[in-house]
Amino acid sequence: MNTKASFSRKMDLPVFLMITACLFCACDCHQNVSGTVLDTRTKKTIDSVYVQIAGKTNIYTFTDSTGNFRLDNISGGFSCPPMPLALTKSGYEIKILEIKNAAHDTIFLERIH
Repeated sequence: MNTKASFSRKMDLPVFLMITACLFCACDCHQNVSGTVLDTRTKKTIDSVYVQIAGKTNIYTFTDSTGNFRLDNISGGFSCPPMPLALTKSGYEIKILEIKNAAHDTIFLERIH
């Protein structure tokens, strides 16, 4: 029996497992959340609300004419954490919240009196 070939085959499994583990550690989570923004008092949809991922000024969107929005982001790790959002619109209080990954939430904004 060729001991060099046998040693090589025995090393293949640990090397394969190590590479596989590294690939899993490097996995990214694709986050996506959506929502509908309503006025607290009137329950009507609010358009043009600025919705951004809290702390990331370059990832944002606005609600459409029906008050709906959708945001996507890449987050590191195995599990997708909730996405922290900041919603702002002139005449309304700023709203900070988290939405679970792949969820669609209804969000109420309070008018400033």
